[in-house]
Amino acid sequence: MNENFIKLKKANLGYGHDEKHIVLNDINIDFLPGTITAIVGPNGAGKSTLINSIVGVLPPLSGKIEFKVTNDLNQPNFNKVGFCPQVPLIDWFTSVKNNVILGPLLSGKTLKKSHKLSISAMKQMQIYDLRNRPMDHISGGQQQRVQIARELAKNPDVFILDEPTTGLDVYSSEKLFKFLKTKSIAGSIVIISSHDLTIVEEYADKIVLIGNNKVKFNGLMSEFIQKGARNKLVEITPKSGNFSQVVKQSVSTFKESDNGNLIINFSEFEKFMNVAEKNNEVIDYISMQQKSLRDIYLDMSLEK
Repeated sequence: MNENFIKLKKANLGYGHDEKHIVLNDINIDFLPGTITAIVGPNGAGKSTLINSIVGVLPPLSGKIEFKVTNDLNQPNFNKVGFCPQVPLIDWFTSVKNNVILGPLLSGKTLKKSHKLSISAMKQMQIYDLRNRPMDHISGGQQQRVQIARELAKNPDVFILDEPTTGLDVYSSEKLFKFLKTKSIAGSIVIISSHDLTIVEEYADKIVLIGNNKVKFNGLMSEFIQKGARNKLVEITPKSGNFSQVVKQSVSTFKESDNGNLIINFSEFEKFMNVAEKNNEVIDYISMQQKSLRDIYLDMSLEK
C-alpha cells in the first residue's frame, strides 16, 4: 500500500524569518496518493509560495509541513519527487538530451537506466527530435517541455508542477495531463498550480482555492462545483404580470429582467415554487443556467 503523503498543519507560509512576511495564514491541506490536486487563485495570491513551501524552498514560518515520500528503507526520499518551478530551471550550456538525463542521474539511477528513462520522457513530451539542440536554440514552450521531461524521467512518486501548461500548446497540455492522470490512478501524488481552468476541471480530483492570504476552498472538485452551483440563477416567466410583487416579498434574491421575467437564485427555487403553488400561479417558462468552473471560480474568488 502506498503510504506517501504531504500534509500542512496550521502552517503560516511566506518569506523572511518572521510572521511579518506571511503570505498564507493557517494552512491545513492533505495531499494524498491517487489524487490530482489543483491549486488555483489570482495572480499574487500565493500559489507559488505554497508550492515552494511544500518542496522545502520556503520553510514554514510556523506550523508544520509533513512530507513523507519513502524508499525501501522507509526514510524520506526526495529523489522520488518531480518538481517543476514556474520559471524553468535548466542548464543553458548543454543540449536538450543532457538536460533531461540529469533528472534520473541525480536521483540515483544508473547511466543505462537514465538513458532509457530520458528517451521515453523526451518522446512523451515531444522533444526527442530536438535532443541534440542547445537549450538556447529552442523556444520557451520547448524549454518548458524539457524541464517537465527531466522530472518525468526520474519516474517519481510525487509530481509537483507550478503552472506546467505555460508555453505549451493545447495538444501538449492534454498529453501531459493524461499522463499525470495515469500516474495518479497508479498511486502517485500529483500537485499542480494552474490558471488553465478548462484542463483543471477535466483532470483534477481536488481543488484548493487561495486568496486574501488564506485557503478559501479545499475539497473535491465535485464539491467545489456543487457549492458554486447553489448560486446559479433561474429565469422564470409567470403567466400573471402581477405575480412579481408577490415574489418580491417572499424571495430575497429576486430581481426582474429587462423583458419582465423573474430571476432568482437557485437556492430559493423551492421557496419560489411553494409561493407559486400557494397563489395558484401558472409558470409559462423556466430556464436554469449551469455555471461553468470559471464562473464559480470568479464568484468564490471575490468572496472575502
